[in-house]
Amino acid sequence: MMYLLCFSAEASFAAAILLGVLGYATLSETKDRRELLLACVPLLFAAQQFSEGILWISLTTGHYPSVVADSAKWIFLVFAFVNWPIWLPASLLWIEREPVRKYIILASLFLGIAFVALNLSLAIGEPVTVGIVDSSIQYSAYDTSSFVIFATLRVLYILAVLIPAFTSSYRLMWVFGLIVASTFILAEYFYHAVFTSVWCFFAAVTSASLFVILRKNRAYRG
Repeated sequence: MMYLLCFSAEASFAAAILLGVLGYATLSETKDRRELLLACVPLLFAAQQFSEGILWISLTTGHYPSVVADSAKWIFLVFAFVNWPIWLPASLLWIEREPVRKYIILASLFLGIAFVALNLSLAIGEPVTVGIVDSSIQYSAYDTSSFVIFATLRVLYILAVLIPAFTSSYRLMWVFGLIVASTFILAEYFYHAVFTSVWCFFAAVTSASLFVILRKNRAYRG
């Protein structure tokens, strides 16, 4: 089964608040419409982490009805498996001006779309259960015991996210890519069985760096 982990309601809500503030500040200062998709990334991560915080409370206290818990679960999963492998390359594709780099980023966008299509084809009709296991939230989805399928999904996802960051001519995006790649290695090494959700949390925190990157680019342009 596919397993995911989140740390705590407090961690999720703290990340949501931090990213919400930084995301609002980033978006409010963005003057170039081509930067809007990238500027929205921290806010979207804030929404994803907030949904996981709600799910934590629902599972530990039962204060929310099942429809709220189900909604929070699906919001988190849609962000993780549908939004990010498409949104991140699309945001840098919209910014890019150099033709060769643009084509490379476009190819990575197609990789993201391929990931979403393959993942959905495996997940449709399969139940997704969620519960607290070993002080963590565990999501159980479709069978990923096939190494080929598991490896293909992992490679498509990481390429869709990292290729644009390292290809983009937008100043300092390589720093964001380097941080995300580092968290990928960290999550893979220490949290292999629960990689996806751990990396989502790390990536959410990492997205705070986009506030600095966007501000430095605006300062550079004068």
